[in-house]
Amino acid sequence: MGKKKDIRGLSIKNWKVVAILLATVILLLGALTLGLYLGGFRYLQVSYLIAPENTAETVTFMGFINKDGSIKKGNISCTGDKKGSVTALDDGQYKIVYSEGDVYVGQMDGLQRSGKGEMTYAGGDHYVGDFFADRIHGTGVFTYADGDVYEGSFAGGKKSGQGKYTWVFADGTSGAVYEGAFKNDKRNGYGVFTATDGTVYKGYFVNDRREDSTAEVLIPTAAGTDRYYGGYANDVRQGFGYYFYATGDVYIGQFENNKPHGKGAIYFIGGGSYKGTFEQGNISKDDAEEIPESEVKDDLEDLDPDKNPFDPVLPVSPSVSDESKPDGSASQEPTVSEEPTVSQEGELSPSTEENQGEESDAQ
Repeated sequence: MGKKKDIRGLSIKNWKVVAILLATVILLLGALTLGLYLGGFRYLQVSYLIAPENTAETVTFMGFINKDGSIKKGNISCTGDKKGSVTALDDGQYKIVYSEGDVYVGQMDGLQRSGKGEMTYAGGDHYVGDFFADRIHGTGVFTYADGDVYEGSFAGGKKSGQGKYTWVFADGTSGAVYEGAFKNDKRNGYGVFTATDGTVYKGYFVNDRREDSTAEVLIPTAAGTDRYYGGYANDVRQGFGYYFYATGDVYIGQFENNKPHGKGAIYFIGGGSYKGTFEQGNISKDDAEEIPESEVKDDLEDLDPDKNPFDPVLPVSPSVSDESKPDGSASQEPTVSEEPTVSQEGELSPSTEENQGEESDAQ
């Protein structure tokens, strides 16, 4: 018969040593854990419902808290892989330094920015104002890296409500200014836009574009200030409107792409007024019907260049047919303001004097 294999294990004495070592490690770990806990160390994970999107956001904190449950110091991370370190300051505020270089200093509610605060972005943007549910929310001032400034209301991190946006040139001087309603980070609703050349638009906006049927526009020219009252679509004069030139001439009728287009009437202060169909600012003298001076006086006597004729009523000139009411058709990019003249070719046409008042808004 073969010899049995000798199988040996740890002796009872050795097992006792191992057991003592394991017990010691467990006790040390327990004591360390208890010490950390009593010292305020916590690992917290909280889910928040973010309005108005109604989306869930999970915030994780690992670090030390005070006896009252407020944060003392630690690391914080949010849904979307946004991470940073948070430290309580002596004045009851907190400082969060995010991994991408953004820095927040201000109040917190639980694990979220909430209350008054200041945000400095790594890209150069800067915000001071209200926060709620970890979003810019309330009123504040947002200064962009390029120098532009928005001051007003925010909702859910976006410009929303009443506010003022100032475009700033590279040398620091102010350019165009918009003051009025915002929604979803864009101009939406009634507002007043002042362009860099002094042109003033008073009317409604839809998604950053001028859209209105009774807008009021003041346009500086070499001769003085032109005034336009009427339709706007896709950021240009469109539909029915009144154009009072600084020279005293008046156009009443349809517009398209900033120019008289469609049924209309042009009244020259020096005499020789016409009505007919305009095409991109021109009307053939052969097709134009001259308006008698007696009718000119009747058409214009109730009109005041300093008052919007749409308020409170719409005094459409009898010399302009019903076809000249607004149609709200689409349009192209804006062009310069024009004043009518009689060309040598026998057509009524606008002059080519430039006016920058109808330039597109800087973004």
